[in-house]
Amino acid sequence: MRRQGLLSLLPLASLVAALLAAAAQAPAPAPRDLKFDGKRAFRDLEALVAAFGPRPAGTARSREVAKWICDRFEADGIDARVSTGFVRGEPAANAIAMFPGKTGRFLVVIGHHDSVHRAPGAEDNASSVAALLELARALKGVPLRHSVILCSTDAEETGGMGAELLIADLGKERIAATDACVGLEMLAWPGGAPVMHAIPRNYTAVAPRYVPGDMPAVIAAASPEPLALGDPRLPLFAQGFTRACSAKTGSDDVFFAKEGVPALFLSRSSLSSFYPHYHQASDTPEQLSAEALQSSGRILESAIRALDDAPPSRDGVRDYLIWRTLLLPQRLLALAALGPLAACAGLALWKRRSDRALSVGAALAALPCLSTALRFEPLVLLACWLPAALIPVTSVLPRRPLRLALAGFGAFPGCLLAILYLAGALMFGVEMGAGTAVPLLVFGAMSLAGLVLAVRGAAPAAPAPAP
Repeated sequence: MRRQGLLSLLPLASLVAALLAAAAQAPAPAPRDLKFDGKRAFRDLEALVAAFGPRPAGTARSREVAKWICDRFEADGIDARVSTGFVRGEPAANAIAMFPGKTGRFLVVIGHHDSVHRAPGAEDNASSVAALLELARALKGVPLRHSVILCSTDAEETGGMGAELLIADLGKERIAATDACVGLEMLAWPGGAPVMHAIPRNYTAVAPRYVPGDMPAVIAAASPEPLALGDPRLPLFAQGFTRACSAKTGSDDVFFAKEGVPALFLSRSSLSSFYPHYHQASDTPEQLSAEALQSSGRILESAIRALDDAPPSRDGVRDYLIWRTLLLPQRLLALAALGPLAACAGLALWKRRSDRALSVGAALAALPCLSTALRFEPLVLLACWLPAALIPVTSVLPRRPLRLALAGFGAFPGCLLAILYLAGALMFGVEMGAGTAVPLLVFGAMSLAGLVLAVRGAAPAAPAPAP
């Protein structure tokens, strides 16, 4: 019994070791005097919606909106221009402003000004245009290493032609010298929480050369308030799906990712807190608040200033998860997987004669942990780590109801993954390929089978022979 108790400590010890190693490497945020004014930005939001209402791409209004945005930049003493052109046979008009830096490197911040036909587009995406205008005011007079390009793009809602026009406008040399692209989407809804979204599609399918690097970790460490990657409530699960699934959604940052530029977008909308007035006629300023825009704007300003200080992130790690401000690359995820792997393997060897069924169950649960220790499989790790970690404890609890309760707790991550996948498939067209789905189902079944066998408890000792 004591040996089984020691085995049950191995998973926790390996997890703590991985987290401590990640904490030792976490970037330290520098204190900053942030200047973003949410109330002033909200007045820009209201003015844009009042002046134009719905702003569908491909209409005469597109150029008018871009000109209006440039006029706002110039009223604050910031040079700006309208860039127009045809992309895939469709017209687009962008508003561009730039802050020159000391080096030949660039940062790009983009937010689109078009909306769908029926929506006034207050949150999607006048809020981001307002954030761009206020960010420009906040950056005035700030010494910068990178040249910072601010662009309000057109035609995001109809296929991203404005983003493609911007990439053509910048040219190959400046794109090659761009260290990061920060997109902006829906920043002023008080019912949401700030979050980073790093390509809501499979990385390899969208951009084979795209390496996120440590860009999300740098932004999260610099943020003046908690900032999750993927989802504010379920960040690890959301990141696992982002790496393993594809979806029929995205924003203008995806086009920079295709060029090999580390890219993500900031928002206050996510799967667990999705903006209810999205693409509706009810998307008006009355649904939003200056306080929420202030929160998003301060995060944006801190992100740009932190990225300006950071070294280029294209050569950073490729396979990782982020929890809070901790970046967990594959080697640390492997360390976390070694604990339940060792515990289940030890239990399988120890019980191979006294309790054959428990030994087989522990061996089954060890295999997914071995797989995640060797390869980057975040969904398998999230589904199978807890069941494997709990098997040594579950098998020795004295009461069957306690064993059942602990087994149910261990099965919860797998059930949650199934629910999230169904929700994502219905809301965002999330799809999981057979190469991901089959191993996940097989390994999940192995872990659950191990838990079921552990619920049986230790086999009773054989009765002593009668004298």
